[in-house]
Amino acid sequence: MVQLTEELVARSNNPVKCKKGEDVPRYLRRITHLYFANRNIDCVVRQNEYQMGRHGGTASAALPRFQDGLSACHSLSVVYLYDNRLRKLPRFSFASQLTHLYRQNNQLYRMENLANLHNLTKLYLGGNFISVVEDLNGLKYLQELHVENQHLAPGEKLLFEPRSLQAVAANASVMVQMSLCVVNVSGNRLDNLVDLACLEKLNHCITTNNLLHNVKDLAAVLACWPLLCRLDLVGNPLCQQAKFKDEIITATSKLGLLDGKEIKTTTREFLLNWKAHKEARKKGKHCSKFMLTTAVPAKQIDISSLTWPKIPGRTVPLQKSLSTPKPSFV
Repeated sequence: MVQLTEELVARSNNPVKCKKGEDVPRYLRRITHLYFANRNIDCVVRQNEYQMGRHGGTASAALPRFQDGLSACHSLSVVYLYDNRLRKLPRFSFASQLTHLYRQNNQLYRMENLANLHNLTKLYLGGNFISVVEDLNGLKYLQELHVENQHLAPGEKLLFEPRSLQAVAANASVMVQMSLCVVNVSGNRLDNLVDLACLEKLNHCITTNNLLHNVKDLAAVLACWPLLCRLDLVGNPLCQQAKFKDEIITATSKLGLLDGKEIKTTTREFLLNWKAHKEARKKGKHCSKFMLTTAVPAKQIDISSLTWPKIPGRTVPLQKSLSTPKPSFV
């Protein structure tokens, strides 16, 4: 078991070296990047708990209560804690300049302690045990969210808290340059992306190895993302359907890469023209059918009451009397 403490940070092989004669608190305040990936860390010890362990179970009264062991690192902007055994997200409220947080492949079960990270732009939480995407309300500058390949219970899929996504979407509408534009939800048994439709500024969606099967439902969601430039769908059931790419290309206006392959302008124009042609033919057939079913029938004339004109010496019908009569010899 490895505990992440200020002392461990001070002794780590950090590119920022402690200057000669510099005390540890001042050195920690200068650190901007924290490199503790793949260190078998399972917890971040609170400062008072760590001091109690060192001084025989008594904590100094001068120490603040329930303060994280990294609270002296005020200048942190990037934290690498992936490939560890953390079960809980420690608080980083003291790091007001934190922009990048890497927590992939840990043992996290909840998204918590994120609300105070107001300047966070990239959040990496893939390969954990998270079942609900939540606690994003305070992340008004979030640009990338990676929650791929969660270890979910059998039959479950990744869920999204509506209020969190709507808060992120609302922030995006106010600050166009600082909006959630990249989402990675691969490998989470998702059968639709309706919950993500509110992210109108999205330009890259990674949703490989899910359970997406309905192309029309996906196209309806894609229509809500007018800025979408890249889409990754490899490993979904809909990829086995014929011409599924045609539906996706015609449903988007700026999509440039689909499953890593470039969509050429000529291809898009051809598919759009072909779609318009089919819709016009379908509309024409519908109009013809409508005219046939609603046309006024021709007026029927009853000829049963009509009488043929009487010609002396003849009893043949009128139409035969119009022909030239043959001469008769007596």
